[in-house]
Amino acid sequence: MFEHLTPLARLRPRRQRTDLRAHGGVFLITLAAIALLFNLHRGPEAVAEPNDLNASLSAAAADIVLTAATPQAEVFKFVIKTEQSGVELRKLKVNVNGIYDPALFDGLHLFQGQTQLGQIDKYDDHGNIYFSIDHYVLARGLNQFSFILNNQDYVRAGQVIQLALPDKASVVLGYQGHIFYPQATYPVTGGTISFSGQSSLLAQNLPVPNKVIFAVGETADLARFQLLAPDESVELESLALSFESIGASNNLSADFQLYNDENLVGSATAEQGQISFEIIRPLTLVKDQPRQFIIRSAKLGAGVYQWHVSQAGGQGLISGQEVMLSDKLALNSVEIKPYYLEFMAATTDRRLIPGWNEVYNLQVRAHGGADLKIKRLTWSIDLTGLDVNGWEIWVNDKVYLVNLKLSDDRLMADLSLPIKIEAGQTADIKLLAKVKSMEKDAGLRVYLPGDDEPLGGKTSANIWWSAEEEQYNGYQLPDFPLAPAILTN
Repeated sequence: MFEHLTPLARLRPRRQRTDLRAHGGVFLITLAAIALLFNLHRGPEAVAEPNDLNASLSAAAADIVLTAATPQAEVFKFVIKTEQSGVELRKLKVNVNGIYDPALFDGLHLFQGQTQLGQIDKYDDHGNIYFSIDHYVLARGLNQFSFILNNQDYVRAGQVIQLALPDKASVVLGYQGHIFYPQATYPVTGGTISFSGQSSLLAQNLPVPNKVIFAVGETADLARFQLLAPDESVELESLALSFESIGASNNLSADFQLYNDENLVGSATAEQGQISFEIIRPLTLVKDQPRQFIIRSAKLGAGVYQWHVSQAGGQGLISGQEVMLSDKLALNSVEIKPYYLEFMAATTDRRLIPGWNEVYNLQVRAHGGADLKIKRLTWSIDLTGLDVNGWEIWVNDKVYLVNLKLSDDRLMADLSLPIKIEAGQTADIKLLAKVKSMEKDAGLRVYLPGDDEPLGGKTSANIWWSAEEEQYNGYQLPDFPLAPAILTN
């Protein structure tokens, strides 16, 4: 009844088949997952494509002037800005406008810093010069380039050139096998380079008082002027002044000093009306930046001296040639006196009040080697809506007894006891007015007038002073008329 059953001895377990294709698929999926996790861990790696490449181009456009003898000069400067490291400069085309001369073209060299780059492949009939650059690697950021002209007598005075990168194909860049061009507004043009003739120096006057007076023995600022180098910077090497004198000998043996910005830069002794300075410290006249000079001496005798800049010279820092003064320049004159009085108006209170008012503050200094005496002072007085019933003079903060007379618009003080000022000292002299009454818009204007002609008699003098036995008035004293004092209520 159990014939249909299989005997146990004949029953064997069936072996499972291994599916290699299924296992291979699982293995590949696992590898892909591991690779994905690895890449996610590393982060994305940027690879520049042609559309990602970016650079820009610009140039300096300042106009400059060079001498035709300049042996070497920078004539064009441009900048390539890159966004990636490893960008290469492959080719360059520059246009020269103004002079077509193959010899001049051959004298143009491309530099970055101190490194000369590339060589000229060719130039065409339009003034374009083609440079071959051997895959020069640019830094990321700004890369500055210069064209230097080695001038071997290629240019003449009056000629002008201008360099430019004329079009998009002027600068060819490369990156990892890709060629691209920097962004710019073409043409990218430099400034004009003008060539002048021989460089020169210019001397120019500086403002000085109408009357320059010093006393014998005083250190005197004899003349002020400035030198200008309009063509190129110049290393100043020598400077000379000449002079004529009235009332003194031209055969001076006095010592003179040359100052620039209060720095001593030269010294000399006069010989036959000429003072030749040798510059004792490096002094560069930067192009178009004037330098100011002062000539000083403390050993001039009495007389009137007229000064001239007669010579100046140095070496041009671009041309290497000698550069000289173009024209002689007449400077100011100066008078040296044995002694004189210097009058200076000081500040006073500008508001009028009832009673005593200080209306004019005067300081007087005695220059020279003698004591000086003031015998008369005169003020010009203009009263408006004001009643004054008293005047006084104070000297060095003490009242000075004097008879003051107001006649018309002049207040005259004849000093029976002269005001004595010792040599080199200063007296402080104040004029006071006693206001009795004043109207709403009252005012007072007062100043010290000088004299228009030499002393001819006591009545002709607004100011009368003496030194030793000599008598003088205010004629040709410096700084007259003095500034007025104006007081109101």
